[in-house]
Amino acid sequence: MAVSLDKKIEDLEGKTSDMHFVSLAKQARVTLKKAGMNEHIARVVMVLDISGSMDHLFRNGTVAAIVKKALAVGYLLDDNGEIDIILFGDKAHQFGSVSINSLEQTVNSLVRTRLEGYTRYEEAINAVRDLVMETPDQSYPTLVQFITDGEPSSREKAEKAIQVASRAGVFFQFVGVGSGDYDPRVGMPAAQQKTGFLSSLFGGGGQGTGRIDGACQFEFLRKLDDLPGRHTDNAGFFAVKDPKNISDEAYYDLLLSEYPSWVSGEFPKTNLREW
Repeated sequence: MAVSLDKKIEDLEGKTSDMHFVSLAKQARVTLKKAGMNEHIARVVMVLDISGSMDHLFRNGTVAAIVKKALAVGYLLDDNGEIDIILFGDKAHQFGSVSINSLEQTVNSLVRTRLEGYTRYEEAINAVRDLVMETPDQSYPTLVQFITDGEPSSREKAEKAIQVASRAGVFFQFVGVGSGDYDPRVGMPAAQQKTGFLSSLFGGGGQGTGRIDGACQFEFLRKLDDLPGRHTDNAGFFAVKDPKNISDEAYYDLLLSEYPSWVSGEFPKTNLREW
């Protein structure tokens, strides 16, 4: 039976003394309620890029911040309050699951991860398939938070993997980090938006002002909405140069900007067994 978001927050406050995590979960609750997802259930997976260029993001606390933000969504949506983690570079690696009880241990383990040379999206997407196909009769959708700082090593293979996955009940929310800010909802590079809008979205000036550096270095991901050959529109993208500095409200509004409409309009067309 579905449990309301308010009840989950009430339970969380009795389970942890980490008030920052509770604050994250409360903000994620606000965003989910706005989307009409008060009792929504989903499997939540985080896919994390471990290519060599991610090194500074592991060292400066960015990855730790992202894991915490991702888990807050997982706690509210996933039926067991956990998220599964997949690492990818040259190959994909099933890292295991993380809960509020294992969060600190997981972060400490992740920062010691051996980084790899390539950014093979297709390896990660296929690993998601292997994971969800362990329960092929799952009746609810899967939300994948796909964290990367760069383009795929092979666009052709990445496109093929996304196309094939479009028949499954899995939504890939790609999150670009470390390069620039990009909000797909505004229809133009964020650098062209009014200052007031950007300040409210990214929480002030500096690195969070919505400026796109080098076209945000995510040309492939910014064109996902136009990717042909898909059964459903199964992917979205936004970019945040520094996830530690963006407001929690702005981050969750971006993270969940496309998923709710996919759930209502596209998920009914899918069948996990067709992946």
